[in-house]
Amino acid sequence: MPSTLLKLGSFKFSTNTAVFDRMAKKHSWRWAAQARFGNNDLLQYTGKDAATISLSGIVATHRAGVGIGRIDELVAVGNLAVPQLLVAGTGEVMGYWVVTNAEEVGTRFVAGGAARRQAFTLELTFYGANLHNA
Repeated sequence: MPSTLLKLGSFKFSTNTAVFDRMAKKHSWRWAAQARFGNNDLLQYTGKDAATISLSGIVATHRAGVGIGRIDELVAVGNLAVPQLLVAGTGEVMGYWVVTNAEEVGTRFVAGGAARRQAFTLELTFYGANLHNA
């Protein structure tokens, strides 16, 4: 039985669904600049941006039990337009995240036009530790 790498809402990332081989997490902070004549800008901290995660991986559609609809399932999670609980395969609860972008690239096509391999990139933005965004 394949182990779950990550779970976003009801979608489980595993070798039987979609496998990501790259996970990039980004944190950023806002600093407003006030121009000063003859001097460096004066910077003032104005807050922290929401963290983002970018997942890149593949769906091997030719593997038994995988099929070609897995990217559509990820898009359906985004189409729900509600924050989804993100849980790591280790059991770590990562809070609620929203899907902000999904990209799919199909390659190695077979008769009928089905892709044997689908590369994907999924971008998530942190919503909050709970649904009340507190």
